[in-house]
Parts: sequence; C-alpha cells; structure tokens
Amino acid sequence: MQKNSLITLALFILNLILTAVCLTLLFLTFNFKSTAQDGVLHNYGEWIVEKKSTCAEKGRMYRICGDEGCTHMEWSAMPLSSHNFKTELLSDKKHATVCTDCSAETVSEHEFDENGVCSVCSFIQGSTALKYTFNTTDRSYTVTGLDNSVLTDVIIPSVYNECPVKRIADNAFKDKIYLRSINIPRSVVAIGSYAFSGCNYLSEITLPDSVTYIGSYALYNCSALTDVTLPKGITYISQGMFSSCKRLSSFAIPDGVTKIKDYAFNNCTVLKNIQIPDSVTDIGASAFQFCAALRSIKIPNGVKTIKSYTFGYCSLLSDIQLPNNLISINYYAFTSCNMLHTLHLPDTLTNIGEEAFSGCTTLEKIIIPLSVENIGNYAFRSCNNLTIYCKSPSKPEGWQRYWNNLDRPVIWGY
Repeated sequence: MQKNSLITLALFILNLILTAVCLTLLFLTFNFKSTAQDGVLHNYGEWIVEKKSTCAEKGRMYRICGDEGCTHMEWSAMPLSSHNFKTELLSDKKHATVCTDCSAETVSEHEFDENGVCSVCSFIQGSTALKYTFNTTDRSYTVTGLDNSVLTDVIIPSVYNECPVKRIADNAFKDKIYLRSINIPRSVVAIGSYAFSGCNYLSEITLPDSVTYIGSYALYNCSALTDVTLPKGITYISQGMFSSCKRLSSFAIPDGVTKIKDYAFNNCTVLKNIQIPDSVTDIGASAFQFCAALRSIKIPNGVKTIKSYTFGYCSLLSDIQLPNNLISINYYAFTSCNMLHTLHLPDTLTNIGEEAFSGCTTLEKIIIPLSVENIGNYAFRSCNNLTIYCKSPSKPEGWQRYWNNLDRPVIWGY
C-alpha cells in the first residue's frame, strides 16, 4: 500500500515537470510564432518601424510572417517619444529651448561660464569695453571701438541689446598695439577701412564667411599676423589690405576673387608663397612690391596688364609664368627682380613700359615677340648680362630711342 502511494506521488511530480517544460518551450517560441485571428500560427520576424513616434503622435510598426507563401502582417502602435528640443538664441540676454515636434518652448537667461560662453546655447558674451552705434535702417549695431580699457583679447558678440552686430567701423581698432586676438561672429558682414591697421601684436583673427566686404588697409601693418583665411564671399582684395604684414609667409586667395587692388600685399617681406586663382583678372599697381622672399609667381590668363611696380623689388623672384593673353607690361613692373634669368614674353604683348625690367641684374635672355609695338626708355637699364632676342627683323618705329640704353646685344629676326 505504501509502495503504491510512492509510485502515485512520483508520477504526479513527473507530470508537473513535463507540464513546466512544455510551458517553458511555448514561452520561448512566443516571439516567433503568434496565432492570428484566422487561428493560424505565424512565424514572425523582427518589428519594422513604419513611422517614428514623436512627442505629439504615436508611431507605427509591423512585422511579417516568414513562412513560405504567407504574407500576413501584424501591426502595433508605438509609445509617444520624449520632446526633441533645440536651443535658439533670442538675444544677448536670453535663449529658448524649443521642441521641433510640438513647439513646446522654455525661455531662460544665459548661463555663462568663466570664458563668457553660455553652457546651454554657446552664445559668446562680448567684451564689455566695446563701443557701438545703432543703425536704424536695419536695426543692427556697428562696433566703433573700445573705451579706455586696455584689452589684449577682444570678443565681438553676435547680438547686442537684442539686435544683431553686423559691422566693424572704419578705424575701430586702429593702432591698438596691445591687441593680440579678436573673435568676430558670423553676424558680421562688413569690416571697415583701417579697422585693425597698426595692431602690431595682433596674431590671431578669424574672418567668418558671413563677411562680404573688407575695406582698404583693414589689416595694414599687422606685423605679427602669420596666417589668415579670407571669407568665401569676398570678391576682391582691397587696397593695401595686407600691406606690411611682415610675418605673413604664405597666402591662398580663394576662388571667386576677381581683383587684387593696389598695394594689397606690398612690403610683405617674408611672403614666399602666393596662390592666385584663375578667377583673378586684375592685379593692381605695387600689389606685391617689396615682397623680397617671393620666389615664383603664376599669373592667371585673365590678367591682361602687369601694372606699375606690381612685382617691383621682389629680389628673389626667379620664376614667372606670364598669362597667355598679356597685352601690356607697364613701367617699373619688374624693376629690381635680381634673380630673374630668362623671360619669354607671350605673342599677344604690345607694350613694354619705361624701366619695366630695370635693375634685373641677372637677366640673361629675353625673347620679344613680333606683336610688341612699343618699348619705353630704359626698359632694360642695369641689365648688364642681357642678350635680347627679337622676332622682328629690325627695330619697330614705336620703340623709344633709349629702349636699349646700354646697347646690349640684340639678335634680330630670331
């Protein structure tokens, strides 16, 4: 009797174990098989999101039966998501946190760190010593300079008194010799003439792409400036813009610039490399005069005139690629280029001005095409090693009396 009771109990326990195993197996396969309303057990794949949820609207997702020949789909709603916040600058005092989905908005004051940068929206607090004028036409501010404070680092804000800062005035920071760096925001579109002229210790300046105008001599005599990048929207380099920037060793002029005005890089004594894009069609007088470290130059084909003193006193200039459509080399254009050895002039050239190559003491060979109608007096003065090769069989009438004042050897009909 006792033995039968034990057998019955054992069978009961075994039945419980088998039931538990079956339930476990059913649970493990639940994610892959589900019974649809038609009573069929489907083999579903992963959920696919058709439409993402926002804070205002639920999304939808579905999954598809993977059994051969079955295209049954099961749909399910997705829970609402959290807000999608974006920070917007409202003024120099406040910013807003706005949800891009439901327009929920929170306005709060800036939280500045020790560097004057808002930890929420990254707005940069301007230097308190700045002075401004208000422009009623477009309700903006122009920075006109500093008060009597002595600052080495200046930060110009993008917004002042809840209006944008768009301009830096003429002479705004002229001769501020203690100024070492300046931060210009993307709100600024114009920088006036002589704005930073004479800032002898200014070594760091960033010109944002929002700037489309920079006035003449804006960075004149910034003798500590070693590197600067022009904004993409600039179409010309103004007169004397980088004149006497005596630590500027290389410069790349951006595509889209069409003019390099007079004295633009005059007296940049350590400028070794200059990249001029094909978009440039005009280079001004004395633009590279006294660039004593400049060794080579490629002048774009759109340039038709080399103006007076453009490359005068570039004492190391030895490699010149003249444009194919060049018409005139004006007076003193290459005077005292002491390392120039050979020059082949293009067939389009009609004029060589007075003293155009005077003082080129190492010039040994120059080929003058038939197209040249005029050569000014003393064009080759002090070219003591020169032999002149002329394609004309004899001296044209338009060549001045003292064009070859040293009576250097001439090979006619070359």
